Amino acid sequence: MLKCWLYNTVYLCFYSRWLFNHLHFFYKKNNLILFIRYSLSICFNPILIIHLLSCLPSKQGLIAPAIFFLLCYALGSLKFLFLIKEDRLFRFFLRPPNDNFHYATKSFPKWDYITRRYVSELSRLLHYYRSRNKFINNSHILVRALGSMLPELSNDDGSFYNKLAINAENLSKHFQFTNNISRGKLHENLFYSRNSYVLINTVQNNLNLYFLKHNWKNQQPIRVVYSNSSDLDYYIFDKSKSIDSPIPNIMSIEIDFGLMGMMYRHWYREQLLQDNNTSVSRFIANYVLPSMVISNFNISIFNRYKNLFYNIPNKEFDIEHPFYLQDYSKGVDDVLRESLRYTTNASFPIEQILLNIPTLFGNMNKTLWLNNLNPSRQSLWTLWLSRLEYIVFLLELMGERGKARNKDRLYHLPRQIKEFENMAMSSIIDNLPLSLSTLCYGNIEKIKIKVGRR
Repeated sequence: MLKCWLYNTVYLCFYSRWLFNHLHFFYKKNNLILFIRYSLSICFNPILIIHLLSCLPSKQGLIAPAIFFLLCYALGSLKFLFLIKEDRLFRFFLRPPNDNFHYATKSFPKWDYITRRYVSELSRLLHYYRSRNKFINNSHILVRALGSMLPELSNDDGSFYNKLAINAENLSKHFQFTNNISRGKLHENLFYSRNSYVLINTVQNNLNLYFLKHNWKNQQPIRVVYSNSSDLDYYIFDKSKSIDSPIPNIMSIEIDFGLMGMMYRHWYREQLLQDNNTSVSRFIANYVLPSMVISNFNISIFNRYKNLFYNIPNKEFDIEHPFYLQDYSKGVDDVLRESLRYTTNASFPIEQILLNIPTLFGNMNKTLWLNNLNPSRQSLWTLWLSRLEYIVFLLELMGERGKARNKDRLYHLPRQIKEFENMAMSSIIDNLPLSLSTLCYGNIEKIKIKVGRR
C-alpha cells in the first residue's frame, strides 16, 4: 500500500510540473487556444483525479480533499487567464519591455553612422545649453511645480527624496497633472508659443541614489511618450518655436519630479561651489528642457516612419541654433523606407515589428512603453489619447498577415474601445479642442473598422 501511494505521489508531481511548463510556454507565446485547452485539462483530467484519490490512505473523507484539490487548480487556471488579459494590444504599451525574448531583426549598416553623428551633435547641444546662463519665465508651470515641491536642501539624500516624493504626489492635483489620483487637464502652449497642447503624467521610478549622485547630469526627468511632430531639428522646448499649421501640436510627457528634484539638489551644490545663480528657472532651462530632446528624437523617428507609410512628406530642418548642427534627416528616411519594406504586412509579433524600427537610443519597444502598469480611471484617458493614433497605424502596418499573427491581442480590442467610449466619451473627448476631439473620434472609428465591433 505504501509503495503504491509513493508511486502515485511521484506521478502527480511530475504530471503537475509538466502541465505547468506547458501553461507557462503557451502564456509566453500568447497562444490563447492551447492555453485554455491545457488549463481545462488540469481540472477535468480523470486520470489525475483517480491518482489523487488513490494517494489517500483510506476512503474516509475523499470528497472534501478532492474538491479542494480541483478548486486550487481551477483558481490557478483563472490566474493565468487574468494574465492573458494583460497581453491585450493596449495593455502591451503598459508592460515594462521584456528583454528576455530575442527576435530576428534586420541590420541597417547606414544607421550606425547616423546614430554616431546624431549622438555627437546632441552632445554638443547639451554641453552648450548646460554651460550658459539660460533662464525661463518664473511663471512656467515646471518652475512653479518644482519650487513648491522642494523640501529643505539640508536634509540627507534619503530624507530629501522621501519628502520630495510625498510633496510631488500631494501637489500634482493642485497643478492639474495627471496620475492615478488626479485626472488633470490638457495644458496649452507649455513648450511652444502657440497652437500646442500637452498631457502631463507624473510617474515615480525606483532610483539608486548612490548611482544618481555620480551620474545625475545624464538623467531625463521628462520623457516624451507621444507627439504628432516628426521634426528632427534639435528643438529644446523653450517656447521659441510656434506651430503655424492648422493641426495643433499634441504632446504627452511623463515627469518624474523625484528624479528632477534630486538632480536639482546635486546641481545646486555644484553651482554653489562655482558661485553661480542657483534659481530653479535656470536649472530647468539648462538641464531639464534640453534633456527632452533625447526622448523626443525617438518619437519623431517613429512619426517619420508613420508618415512614410502613409506617403506624407516629412518636414525639413527649419530652426536655427546658436551654432551649426548637421541635418541627417534624409539619411534617416532612407533607412526607414528600407525598414518599412521588411515590416509591412509581415507575419511578426508586435514586439518584432517594433524592434525592426530603428531608433537612436534604446529600441522602439522601450520608446512606446507607458510607465503606468496599473492605471486608474483618473489616468487611463491620457494613456488612450497617447496611443490611439499609434494603434491605428500598427493595425494598418500589420496587414492581414500581421493581424493573424497577433489575433490573441486584437481579440479584446473592440471591447476595450467600447469601454473607453463609455468611460470618457462625453466627459473628456467632447471637452477637448474641436480639432483634437475630431481626431480622437476618427481614430476610434478606424480601429472599429479594422477589428470589427463586438
